[in-house]
Amino acid sequence: MEKLASQYKKYRMLYPNDKLMIVFDIDGTILDMRFLILHVLKEFDKNYKTSHFKNLKIKDIDFHEDHIIKLLDKLSINQGDQRIILSQYERLLISSTAVLEAHRPFRGVMDVIRWFQLQPHTYVGLNTGRPESLRANTLNTLNNLAKEYRVVFRDDLLFMKQNNDQVDVINSKCKGIEYFKKMGYRVFAVVDNEPENLHAIHQANEENDILLLHADTIFKSQNTIISGNVAKGKIYSLSKLITHRDLPKHIQFVWQWDYNPKGFEHFLNSPVHWIELDLHKFKSGVSDRTNLNNSSMLHKYILMLKEHSKKIKFKINEKLFHSKDVRHIIDECGIDHSRLWFHGDINDPGLTMFRTLRAMYPEAIISSPVDIISIYTGRYALQAKEMLSLFKKCGINRFSLNWRINGKRQIFNLLKKWGMEIDIYNTNNLESFLQAALLMPDSITMHIDFTTNFFDDEKMIHHIDIIDDEIRKTA
Repeated sequence: MEKLASQYKKYRMLYPNDKLMIVFDIDGTILDMRFLILHVLKEFDKNYKTSHFKNLKIKDIDFHEDHIIKLLDKLSINQGDQRIILSQYERLLISSTAVLEAHRPFRGVMDVIRWFQLQPHTYVGLNTGRPESLRANTLNTLNNLAKEYRVVFRDDLLFMKQNNDQVDVINSKCKGIEYFKKMGYRVFAVVDNEPENLHAIHQANEENDILLLHADTIFKSQNTIISGNVAKGKIYSLSKLITHRDLPKHIQFVWQWDYNPKGFEHFLNSPVHWIELDLHKFKSGVSDRTNLNNSSMLHKYILMLKEHSKKIKFKINEKLFHSKDVRHIIDECGIDHSRLWFHGDINDPGLTMFRTLRAMYPEAIISSPVDIISIYTGRYALQAKEMLSLFKKCGINRFSLNWRINGKRQIFNLLKKWGMEIDIYNTNNLESFLQAALLMPDSITMHIDFTTNFFDDEKMIHHIDIIDDEIRKTA
């Protein structure tokens, strides 16, 4: 990913007005073929009332789809049944290309594709060894999988092997690159899981400095040395591809303060504009170590934020909102209402507080969590839309979506479709933060540890609250 980022930057500088293209293979590069193989074998058991693959798991599939016989031998399936399985396997494999449930993209690949599709004069081409007869199935499956990532694959940017058995895949791959070049695209990188395909593409394009990216997953050809400008990898990582300069400029980034005084000082000197203050901590004595539980401290912090031209998101509930002390301090500090944001839960106390807030602060952002609509998606989507429309009439103009809930991308797309403003919160690491940013929400509320530069790639999949130094520099 680092080499890809460097290659793209170089090409963008050399050819600022050209249509740049990165070309992806599909099977074994975008799609994890293990899931398709597992589906096909389970389908065989179902169709033939057998139980050969009853206990088969994804981790057991470590071979190319053409090498199925190795598994049959490993499972000690008798020769008679093996012949039946092999005679039906290819038919089931082809028919399953249209089955959405049989496919799953590699982790992170759709996010990488989304990023390139967002860049100006940049395109993503598909160059596959699948036959032309599977065009409709392939496009339909890919676009259904990609929908939640807001990725779209175009028919004219898909090159497939002609329905001629005499044309081998390697030759077809080379023709695919020529096809895109003749269409006026300047190909700067090719991603494929088969070493022999990449080697052949380099041999056919010796005059070009195309970056050859070997997706080191499961492949059929020999893992020989690929000539040319080559990089190998197993992970599609946005954090290695995107810098702070690449982030969408319109997104409002909100810092969730952990009430460490040192972190607050760093924030004041950072280019991040928004801070989230939980008013509950200033009134209840919840945080003993910070000594925040008094109104004078709240007054002090608000004045400091105003002095540094910062904007404030207040977490509030009914009890705190009706506290004359809190409202008096906010008004006494004289912050422009357009620099204020109030966030509260619809269930506490209901909608009365939001109506009053909107009347008092007409230019402020007023938000509430929207996770509840996850139970209304699908057949109840219309009811969810009506419910949110009611909330908007009561003063709420932004809805906060928890990044850790299931179906978050589907909910995000529904909210976008309905024209709602969206805040994403609980992005638990750098990778999820970048994934959220690529969806183009109106804001992201996040925790950043301003006091350390530490970020451990190995912990990327865990629930950590660390975002690296690059993101600390973003506005």
